[in-house]
Amino acid sequence: MSTDTTTEAGPRLFSAVLADMERGLLDQQMGEALHDLIERVTTLQKSGSVALKIKVAPDEDDDTRLKVVADFDAKPPKPQRRASVFFRDRQGRPTRHYPNQMTDPALGGGQED
Repeated sequence: MSTDTTTEAGPRLFSAVLADMERGLLDQQMGEALHDLIERVTTLQKSGSVALKIKVAPDEDDDTRLKVVADFDAKPPKPQRRASVFFRDRQGRPTRHYPNQMTDPALGGGQED
């Protein structure tokens, strides 16, 4: 999938290098991640991000070769979780029932122990 696209008198276009990395798999996966991110941002109306990190190192065996490793991290927005209200019972355990609420045994109610 090599495309040696260059600007007139400058470096090779970044998009062309990205397209060649991992034989196009990185470009494809990042495109899918960006698509999913846009869906979540649109649905939740919150921001998210995709970050690309590229590491370049010389090859020990050949000074004309470079080892290029890329990774990306997608951080879509998360839905806001709703709070649940609990009370502490006499033993300090969380309960959904207000422990000091008066109940009528005739109605089937009773105090939690």
